[in-house]
Amino acid sequence: MVILLYLQHLIIVVVASSLAISGVGGHKLMVFLLDGVRWDYLDRDSANLPGFKRIRERGVKSESLVPEFPSVSYPNHYSLMTGLHCESHGFVDNDMYDADTEKYYPPTSGKEEDKSFWFEEGEPVWITATKEGKSSYMYNWVGGDVEIHGKRPDYFRPYSPVKKLKYFRRDIDQGLESLVNGTADLVGIYHEGIDDMGHRYGPDSTEVYDWLKNVDAELDRLLTKMTDLGVENDINIMIFSDHGMTDVSLTRVINITSLLPMDKIDAVINGYGSRISIWPKEESRREIYKLLKNYDRHMTVYLKEDIPSRWYYTNNSRIAPLLLVADLGWYIDTPGFGFYEYDTGIMKGEHGFDPELKDMHGMFLAMGPNFVENYESESIRNIDLYQMMCKILDIEALPNNGTWFNVEHFFLSSGNTCTISLTTILLGLATLLSIYNY
Repeated sequence: MVILLYLQHLIIVVVASSLAISGVGGHKLMVFLLDGVRWDYLDRDSANLPGFKRIRERGVKSESLVPEFPSVSYPNHYSLMTGLHCESHGFVDNDMYDADTEKYYPPTSGKEEDKSFWFEEGEPVWITATKEGKSSYMYNWVGGDVEIHGKRPDYFRPYSPVKKLKYFRRDIDQGLESLVNGTADLVGIYHEGIDDMGHRYGPDSTEVYDWLKNVDAELDRLLTKMTDLGVENDINIMIFSDHGMTDVSLTRVINITSLLPMDKIDAVINGYGSRISIWPKEESRREIYKLLKNYDRHMTVYLKEDIPSRWYYTNNSRIAPLLLVADLGWYIDTPGFGFYEYDTGIMKGEHGFDPELKDMHGMFLAMGPNFVENYESESIRNIDLYQMMCKILDIEALPNNGTWFNVEHFFLSSGNTCTISLTTILLGLATLLSIYNY
């Protein structure tokens, strides 16, 4: 019995040690959000991408990264950095309407409180890091210029619509310098050039791949610079995108412009065609639903309570009573909007469709002292990355919708596998000793 008690005590000690050492953090982290990089862009034979290749060989990659609904930028930017579904963090689309306050996003007032209002239902990792004494530098990131829960990042570079690579290079160099000299623990860099090319010219265009190669060259230069500085074992790099891209065409348009009785509607938020949010006046809700429901076989019309549960897109007052979602590659035209047109011509690529569709998937790569090497996994959800960032930075993850089990295999562990097997052996020995009354 003394031996049994000793073994049981030893098991407790081993398990406690495992909890104490698992997921060692405290390293620096540089994250890149590359807007609109579809999951398969990096695998095309036409792409000569040595920078991305170096990261894949020295780190981890998922087959794809599954976005939240809607599969568009801002909602997924916030999901990535909070680990929350859109219904949980409240940033439910690129453009929004809040029926309770009759406010619109983006706000036009310029008042600080009008900006913060839209972000307060979640807390991004850079704010949590700041609260826990870490320093965050955010470049061009949505929400980086906003006070959230009373805090801001230590540094923010405002978003610029000029998508020149020299600014991307400048942000990389300044971000790396801040990590090396100790002024920053977390650096976040957003770049949208590839997404812009995808919208303008389509996902299979040479313009997309030319821009991708340019971004790759900057990443390759970053890795070389880190090696020259001797910091490749001190800084983790995570690279991910918010969504994918698919072809759209004027031959696949669902025009509901003349169908909608605007005098019976409070607000229409046009998601550039892939999804439309409608706030009918209360007494007209069923009427408009019936009007739209069977209008076109390439458009699905949902009452809010009937939105698929797998989208986690119901439990928030900013989600409209009526949601229209087009089939992949189709475009819904609404009053006052029309088919989106750039100075280079009509839009040829779009996203925002069902996130389970592979064309909507993004990409994920990572490397550094916390990650295993040369490992590729099946597809993961973007809400699972938040806990990884918290683990690296050694900060406490807030309640979130992610699942650590889905991503723990990417991480180097201080003996978790051995600890589990040892614990199993000890438990087996304890059971045997108990059976034989030792």
